[in-house]
Amino acid sequence: MRQSYYLRQRKIGGSIHVIFVDPLTGQQTDRSTGTNDEKRAHAIAQGWLANGLPDKPHTSSVAKTTTFCDFLHKFWDFYTSGYFRELETMGKEPHLEHVLEMQNMVERYYWSYFKNKKLCQIDGETLQEFIVYLKMEKQLAASTVNSTRNAAKVLPLIRLAYDLAVLDRVTKL
Repeated sequence: MRQSYYLRQRKIGGSIHVIFVDPLTGQQTDRSTGTNDEKRAHAIAQGWLANGLPDKPHTSSVAKTTTFCDFLHKFWDFYTSGYFRELETMGKEPHLEHVLEMQNMVERYYWSYFKNKKLCQIDGETLQEFIVYLKMEKQLAASTVNSTRNAAKVLPLIRLAYDLAVLDRVTKL
C-alpha cells in the first residue's frame, strides 16, 4: 500500500514540504509546513490529513501588478514611506543620505536587471542570481554588491510587503 504523504526538504535547513498522494489518481499535492523540524512536519501533515488541506496562498493583485523596482523605489522614498514614519515614532532618526543612496542603487542596478518583473515573481533564488550577475557580469566590487543587495534585503521591506498583503508569506531573501 502506498503512503498517503511524503516529507521533502528542498534544501538543508529549509522548510519541510508535505507531498500528498491521491490514492486513486496518484496526483501529488505539495504544501510547505513552514518548519524544518521533522516531528512538527509530521504532526502538521497528520492534521491536514484529518482536517483537510489549507488553501494555497493567493497572490494579491498588488503583487501581480506592481513591479519589483517600483516597490523598492516607493519603500526607499524618505518622504512618503510608512517605514520612515514608523522609525520616527519610535524615536529613531532616519538618515536622508542613506535613503538616497538606496534609491540610487535601485535606479542604477535593479531597473536594468529586473525591468518589468512583478513583485510576485521575486524570491530568494532570483535575488541570488542578481547578486551573482552583479559580481560576475558587471564585475562590481564586493562592497558595491553588498550595498546593492541591502537595498532589497532589509527585513522592514519584506514586513511592509507582508503587512500590505502584497506577499502572502515572508520568503527568505
